[in-house]
Amino acid sequence: MTPQELDVALKDIRRTRNFMIFFGFIPMIYLFVMFGVVLMFPNNIDIVNIVSLTLLTLLIDSFIIIGICKINNYLTSKAKIKLVIYSIGLLGFVLMPLLISILEYYIIIFVVGAIYYGVIGFIAYTNIDLYQKTTHIVYYVLLSLVVLFAGNETIIGLFSIATLIYPMLSSYLAVRWANKEFFKLMNYEK
Repeated sequence: MTPQELDVALKDIRRTRNFMIFFGFIPMIYLFVMFGVVLMFPNNIDIVNIVSLTLLTLLIDSFIIIGICKINNYLTSKAKIKLVIYSIGLLGFVLMPLLISILEYYIIIFVVGAIYYGVIGFIAYTNIDLYQKTTHIVYYVLLSLVVLFAGNETIIGLFSIATLIYPMLSSYLAVRWANKEFFKLMNYEK
């Protein structure tokens, strides 16, 4: 392996690790912004909430697009396409209050379907280890259970704990995966 090839491979590992860490923090970022808006603007919650969530979603989607555009051997083209679908689903989630009067409940099915199809497709087609894939999929399955059983305190409690654990666990597993890939690379196992 030439030094240039080694440098490119190391950059790919680092980009994928950083992107997977960022991906794990997306739900927590949304929750903190929503709680912050509720605490700071209790009287104008509707307008401020929509504006802040729209700006946050555009910021997160821009980071996702930057991650997609960088050349990377660990993010396959299918994973990048699913990530674009996930980004469209996030934008639809934020714009849902505006669109629901026009398109009724079809928009809810489209948005939720785009988010879940995008997340599961992205995780399935990304070249990461099974532990990371399982962590991400379990979290989003738990999120869907919260939506289905919204009145159940046990599910909401599990989801709250999972939202705190999910970013830390996904970060740890992303760093662990990157270390394994780095040592494989250094030992010429690839």
